[in-house]
Amino acid sequence: MIDPGIRPQLGIIGGLGPLASADFYFKLTRMTEALRDSEHVPAVILSVPQLPDRTEAILGNHDGPLAPLQAAVSTLNALGVACIAMPCNTAHHWYGQLAADSRAEIIHIGDAVVTEIRRSLSGGRVANLATRGTLVSGFYQDRIAAAGFDLCLPANAEFQERVDSAIALVKGARSRMRRPRPSARFISRNWPAPMPPFSAAPNCRWWPPASTTRTD
Repeated sequence: MIDPGIRPQLGIIGGLGPLASADFYFKLTRMTEALRDSEHVPAVILSVPQLPDRTEAILGNHDGPLAPLQAAVSTLNALGVACIAMPCNTAHHWYGQLAADSRAEIIHIGDAVVTEIRRSLSGGRVANLATRGTLVSGFYQDRIAAAGFDLCLPANAEFQERVDSAIALVKGARSRMRRPRPSARFISRNWPAPMPPFSAAPNCRWWPPASTTRTD
């Protein structure tokens, strides 16, 4: 049982990967308007790096990560958190099942991204560089298209392999922080990651598919 004098408000399901959790908590701390320690968000990070690979599960059409994710949600609920964040895009493939069993609100990363895009852009195109599992899951495609933005996805295997390599570097904590050029907004798993060169064509395909005739 947690000491009643300690009541975290935010629960973080971390370790997916560890650098993403560290980056999330760093940004949470930097963006909190606090003048002293006691004004920061009371939070607990539950790091579960042993969780089965999310992309392998999605591509293999099985739910191996679901039970450990549900256990993590249950643990954070038992600690009395008010809301839960998962700094892992691909894990949101199981968001529906996790949210249904959670007393605490689980923040959906896709909804948070759309909110930030709307704050930053009045229109235009957004490039989604992500794991294959995240792309297959489709929750970014659905949300960004519904918000009225042009969504650009990797169009060929070679380009996606470069995205995969960038993500692998972050997983091994071997990347240096690099930011993309501001010609398009990027969504990537476990940001920051070294981004491969990007252009709208031929490396880009538009979403939804009806917009694939676009060439600009």
